[in-house]
Amino acid sequence: MVNNSHIVDLRMAGKTITKLIIQSTVIEKITHEECEVSDVWINDCLITDFYGVSENRKLPDYFRDDCSVQVFNHTLNTSKISELDLNDAQKTLLVIIKKLFFQHGAGRKEEALLRGAESYWDRRIAQRIITFMISEKIVSRIKGDQGHVYVPQRRHTRRMGAIVELRRSSKDPIWDMVSSA
Repeated sequence: MVNNSHIVDLRMAGKTITKLIIQSTVIEKITHEECEVSDVWINDCLITDFYGVSENRKLPDYFRDDCSVQVFNHTLNTSKISELDLNDAQKTLLVIIKKLFFQHGAGRKEEALLRGAESYWDRRIAQRIITFMISEKIVSRIKGDQGHVYVPQRRHTRRMGAIVELRRSSKDPIWDMVSSA
């Protein structure tokens, strides 16, 4: 239980969280995309920035009505990625990271992972990104019933989240690779 505290950055994205109570606390930033919760209650909190929902009425049920949010930042989905001022390779990387690390499921079939419907999607770059991720052990490739399946190595979730969050400010080697593409 966290009570009468101050939390600078509560990163819930892509995590499973159980048995957590936060009350009467100031939370500067919450990142809340694709997380699974059980027995979680957040009450009477002042939240400065909430990433992952766009409106107060869409707060998850475990956030009580007495929570106050100053700024909502929308979920960075595929269509929002297309609006970013980034090159096509950078946008493709963000989609791959989101598909692998921040969507439900243990992995992605090769066909689904490499399929992109947006105009910026670059299949050649997507294959380079996956090859890089395998060589760096960010993902592993296993044989599935209907082709290869790419499985994210969860120890890299925070790193991938930082790339999505920081984008142009990221100094990660995979971001550097797509930035020079």
